[in-house]
Amino acid sequence: MKKTPFLLAIATVALVVSFALDALNPLTGNPTGAPAGRSGGPAESGATCAAGGCHGPASNTVISTLISTSPSLASGYIPGATYSITITVSGSGSKGFQFSAQSSSGNPLGTLTVPASLQIQQNRWVTHRSAASGSPSTWTFNWVAPAAGSGTVGFYACGISGRNNSLVRQTLSIPQSTVSVNEIAVKSQVRCWPQPASNEINLGWEQQAPAKARWEILTIDGKSAQRWPFQNLESGSLQERLDLNGLNLASGTYYLRLLDNNGQSLLRQKITVHP
Repeated sequence: MKKTPFLLAIATVALVVSFALDALNPLTGNPTGAPAGRSGGPAESGATCAAGGCHGPASNTVISTLISTSPSLASGYIPGATYSITITVSGSGSKGFQFSAQSSSGNPLGTLTVPASLQIQQNRWVTHRSAASGSPSTWTFNWVAPAAGSGTVGFYACGISGRNNSLVRQTLSIPQSTVSVNEIAVKSQVRCWPQPASNEINLGWEQQAPAKARWEILTIDGKSAQRWPFQNLESGSLQERLDLNGLNLASGTYYLRLLDNNGQSLLRQKITVHP
């Protein structure tokens, strides 16, 4: 019987310590997803996970590298193209995030698709369904770029690392690429067959003036996948056969362009390859 007050005292101290630790570590809210409007974009007037008492304090917010994409968006987005976006939050403890793609006026741009482990709020914000504990923790989803003429897209992301008591965020400005999905030709149209192409592709076009030029295949994000040697072209109706065997091109959409020795694009055509 004499041990009871002592045990009660220990329990009381433990409870006080527990409350004290919670007070020192306020980044514990919303384990099932951030509330809508916490990515830091213009639609929410820059509000992040620190707003509205969700997490805090705001002074712990730091700029970090959260967003990576595949293919790369370094040269801008291709209208209508699909990009895989990965959000990475480092540190210890429970972690979560929110992401959005917005115009400078706060309108959502592009289309978001997510796996079952994530959720989309109001067709514009992506967040977790349950807090993650990995170090680092990553989440991946798809974004389909908006139509041509949509202008610069802002990527906004905010992440939290509860035990580190830190809020991290990143903002990226993604312009529209100079390679357009609907851009067929700069000086004249080019005919391509068969489509989709497998072992070869045949080309026919009207060359407006003699030029030294070469054909090139570009990936959907504008990177060179294959180049053929320069050749001297005469003006008039021309045809060309390009051998695709041995190029190791993955099935999908590419751009074929005719580039002169001054680096000017004479022709550009979207093609589909199914090896």
